[in-house]
Amino acid sequence: MDAKELILMINSLTKSKRIDDYGGYAVKVNNLRGVAIVVDEDVVIDEHFQNVEIKNYVFQIDGELKKVIFLSTSDEFMSPKYGAICLDFLDLESREQIKKEPVKWFYEWRDLLGDSKKEKTIYDIVGEMAVLLKLQETGKTPVWDSTKNGTFDISTNEAVYEVKSSIVKKGTYVTIHSQFQLDCSGLDKPLYITFVRIEDNDAGVSIDSLYNKLIENGFSKSILDDYLHLKGYYVGKNERYKEFLIHEIRLYLVDDKFPRITKNDFKDNKIPDNIVKFEYTISLDGLKYEIMK
Repeated sequence: MDAKELILMINSLTKSKRIDDYGGYAVKVNNLRGVAIVVDEDVVIDEHFQNVEIKNYVFQIDGELKKVIFLSTSDEFMSPKYGAICLDFLDLESREQIKKEPVKWFYEWRDLLGDSKKEKTIYDIVGEMAVLLKLQETGKTPVWDSTKNGTFDISTNEAVYEVKSSIVKKGTYVTIHSQFQLDCSGLDKPLYITFVRIEDNDAGVSIDSLYNKLIENGFSKSILDDYLHLKGYYVGKNERYKEFLIHEIRLYLVDDKFPRITKNDFKDNKIPDNIVKFEYTISLDGLKYEIMK
């Protein structure tokens, strides 16, 4: 069976069908269609790129419930462009790798076909969760305002924190993305730029390990689950287990001496009409700070 024949089979499905040449199955379930292989182990995977998904399920096949890894698309018809990846998924030579390292197999195809994923988001999430944990460990009860699209990332009864994470080893630069990020007017508590220096390292912390520690310390599991799922870091997502070293967390007090741009820097203390957003980068070098302990 070649790729074209496989795709024609999948598009004509009314129920799952065994593909004898490969010992796999062509499957149509709900709005998904694709190919599945049966696995004995409890594999957990949930990855996406473009319109392709690979995920573990339990399907009823041949009258029995079977654990499977399902490679699928929600496209109304699976086009021939999916043929090569489906054939490789079913190929017996790929089978052992997919069963043992499905994420690695999937990422090889993702990298080949291209994906617009921006890994920087991982650093942002890890940095904010690390700050939440530090605040918990000092007896505070932090609120993760990012989960509510708040102006600032984190707040406590005593202070407000805007978290900036960086994997750059030298230099301390932060980018301010709006005119409100460093505007302290109306705040009845101090605002800090919280600079988190991070390194990609297998001996560090991950989204998942920070998640578990935050819950152990009393943070709301439902808030964490809802926000991480919204950002794409659901259970089974490989990046959720990616580890980082937190080298330091610096606190910079945003006061009258701190370099920033607000409405007070414009004529009549008012941002000019028709300017809806501005963005700028600050060097923190030489500015006074303290280490969050």
